[in-house]
Amino acid sequence: MSSRTVEHRRNSWGDHIKTKGKSPEEIADYYIDQQQSLLKLLEQSKLPHHIFNTTNHDYENIAAEIEKLGRR
Repeated sequence: MSSRTVEHRRNSWGDHIKTKGKSPEEIADYYIDQQQSLLKLLEQSKLPHHIFNTTNHDYENIAAEIEKLGRR
């Protein structure tokens, strides 16, 4: 878990995360599996969609991209 995320969460969030695995690797695998499952569902959807990469926490650029999409 990145310290950046932990700084903005309540203690109960950390407790919840620990229910997803016994080690950081198991927890990460759980969330990777969840994301892959959601991507498979999204591929089947007929609704228009866009995926934003938030790895670098570049939320200003993501917000600008969302704004551009809203203008279409």
